[in-house]
Amino acid sequence: PRADRVAVTYRTDRRYHAVVVDARGRTTRLAEAVNISGLAWSPDGRRIALGLSRFVRPATRGSWRSEILVMSATARHAHSVARDRGGLYVIADWWPDGGGVMVWMDPMGSGSIRADGLPLYDFDVDGGRRRLTTSMLTYPAWLATSRPHDEVALIAGGDRELTGANKHVVVCAPRHC
Repeated sequence: PRADRVAVTYRTDRRYHAVVVDARGRTTRLAEAVNISGLAWSPDGRRIALGLSRFVRPATRGSWRSEILVMSATARHAHSVARDRGGLYVIADWWPDGGGVMVWMDPMGSGSIRADGLPLYDFDVDGGRRRLTTSMLTYPAWLATSRPHDEVALIAGGDRELTGANKHVVVCAPRHC
């Protein structure tokens, strides 16, 4: 939620929808897709990042295109930061300065693979450049941003076990993890 607005996703039949609803109940449609794998508000509350998947035409089994879409909260301006055929982009959060997004990349859209941890990438929202940050479990509570200090704290390490020798805390600036 931001000020007097909230962004939500919901499913009807075979489609997912992302909308912004304001305090008066007015709805702004952001996107409709086969799958919406996360959304996050920018730190200034003016933009929203969406991870979504759409079928490629002609549709064949497994033929979808995943995309990171950044748009204004009014849905008037949108641009694609990255596209990939297959897999899923799962939005984790924005960089504290709003210059990029952190995204888990699920190569097959598999819950089992996701349970063992996914690579976390940084994507610059203006240039779409990506850089591997670490690998970690996809628990939103295991990733936190500090806006005043432009830092990210996360618990890195794969394997579905919550505790273990391969887990460690990382604190860094998003572009330098």
